[in-house]
Amino acid sequence: MPLPLFRVKPSALTAFDMCPLSPHYLFMSRHVEVNLARRLGLALLILVAGSLFACGTEEEPESSTSAPSPSSSSISMETPAASPTTVGTISVGSKPWDVALNPKTGRLYTANEGSNDVSVIDMEINSVVATIAVGQGPSSLDVNVETNRIYITNAWTDNVSVIDGATDTVAATVPVGRGPWGVAVDPTTNRIYVANSWSNDISVIDGASDSVVTTLAAGQHPSSVAVNPQLHRIYVANEQTNDISVIDTEAGTLVTTIPVG
Repeated sequence: MPLPLFRVKPSALTAFDMCPLSPHYLFMSRHVEVNLARRLGLALLILVAGSLFACGTEEEPESSTSAPSPSSSSISMETPAASPTTVGTISVGSKPWDVALNPKTGRLYTANEGSNDVSVIDMEINSVVATIAVGQGPSSLDVNVETNRIYITNAWTDNVSVIDGATDTVAATVPVGRGPWGVAVDPTTNRIYVANSWSNDISVIDGASDSVVTTLAAGQHPSSVAVNPQLHRIYVANEQTNDISVIDTEAGTLVTTIPVG
């Protein structure tokens, strides 16, 4: 049976957030500053014209003819085929901003910026099974599939909510830098990296103690972060300086800065 595609229909601009373990998963959110590199080296193709997005490997990317609704707070599911069709729509919280998947548990999580909560979706029954209150302005989230914990950045309260995926409850709230935005998990070290847009740095959280163990300098307005567990490096997108900071996480030092667009 083909795997479904999931699409968030937000209230404003749309862009990719992630493509996880299969080219048949597609996620869209209003989070334009995208964590492109954090999903296991899968290739990403973005077709800007017409707001058409596709995600995949070297295979021909899936496509869709349906345009996202400008005012919906829901997730549409499509079955990959020559002409994909919507098989269901799941209502979530207000203004879903980001999504993350735990393929081990079959749970999908949406950060709802407008309602300050996280919707938990059971992919077996395609419905919301829990809604979890978090901080103000949840903007990004990521999952540690090894510990079944979900990390949500709350931009307006300068902290990270840690959700226990087994109980669907907030296990901890971790203070970080100012304006936390992007977040990425390294499951091999159980470290969580948070891009703080307004303090221009990266908070490093130890997943075992739920506390910040160090803070790394970044460029101006870091918005997204991606982890390479094999190289022990993180890649930070700096919006104001139009570059990427490459940081060695073992040494805690800047390796290089790569100019981009």
